[in-house]
Amino acid sequence: MSPKEGSNTNSNGDGNGNGTGTGFRLTMAASNAAQGLYSFTHRQVDRLAPPDSRQKAYQQSREFASERPILSALIVIQVLFTLIPALLFITFIGSTAVFAAGTALLFTLFWTGVALALLAVTFLVTGSAGICVWAWAVVSYLAVHWTYSVLQQGFAGGNTHNTKSDASIANNDGNSLSNGAMKATKSENDEAQSKATDIKSSSRPAGIETGGSGSLTPENL
Repeated sequence: MSPKEGSNTNSNGDGNGNGTGTGFRLTMAASNAAQGLYSFTHRQVDRLAPPDSRQKAYQQSREFASERPILSALIVIQVLFTLIPALLFITFIGSTAVFAAGTALLFTLFWTGVALALLAVTFLVTGSAGICVWAWAVVSYLAVHWTYSVLQQGFAGGNTHNTKSDASIANNDGNSLSNGAMKATKSENDEAQSKATDIKSSSRPAGIETGGSGSLTPENL
C-alpha cells in the first residue's frame, strides 16, 4: 500500500470517528432532554397527585376490574373513545385562547399606536394654539403699553403748552393793564398840565402878554 493510500485511509477513519462522536453527543443531548422532561412531568404529577394517592387509586381500580370486569371494560372503552375528542376540545380551547390573546394583544397594540399618533397630532395642534395665544397676549401687551406711553407723553406736552399759553396770556393781560394804567396816568398828567396852563393864563392882567404888540415896552409904560 502506498503512503498516499494510507493517508487517505487514516483521514477516512478520522472522519468517521468525528461523525460518530457528533452523533453520539446529539443522542446523549436528546436523551438528557427527554429525561429532564420526564422528571419535570413526574414532579408535576407528584405535586398534583402524591404517590400514595396514586397507589391507592390503582389498587381500587384493580379490585373494581376484578370484581366487575364487564363494567370496567365498558368504562375503559368509553374513556379511550372519548379521550381523543376531549383532547381535541382542550386543544381547540387552548389554541383559541392563545389566538384570542394574540389577536387582542395585536388589536390593542394597533389601536394604541393609532391613539398615540392622534395624541401626538393633538399635542402639536394644542401646542401651536398655545404659542399663538401667548404671542397674541405679548403683542397686545406691548401695543397697549406703547399706546399708553404715547398718550401719557401727549397729555404731558398738552399740559405744558396750556401752562405756557396761560402764562403768556397772563403776561399779555398784565402788560395791557400796565399800558392802560400808564396811558391813563399820562392823560391825567396832560389834563392836569392843561388845567394849570389855563389857570395861569386867566390870572394874568389884560394887555400883558409876552411878545407881539401887547408886550411890555417902555412906550407902553
